[in-house]
Amino acid sequence: MRRRDPYGRSGKEKYFFAMLAKVLSATMASSAAFSSPTSRVPNARSLLQVKVNDAAGADSLFTRLMGDEVEPRREFIQDNALSVANLDI
Repeated sequence: MRRRDPYGRSGKEKYFFAMLAKVLSATMASSAAFSSPTSRVPNARSLLQVKVNDAAGADSLFTRLMGDEVEPRREFIQDNALSVANLDI
């Protein structure tokens, strides 16, 4: 029996959100900011809801930035390097 998606997402959208969740959880697990004592205090946590209006565009960008090919990622970085406003190194 197939489980129905409570948000009515298609297969490709479900895949995108599953991959996004994996990337975010890996990022949070390795980030010093998320392992600080304040992140373990329930009242200090925040939860953000992200809505994707263009699932195909988001999937394309996600694949470009997180995919196995280096060249599309390099091109994206070079094309957008000068327009970065907040860079956290």
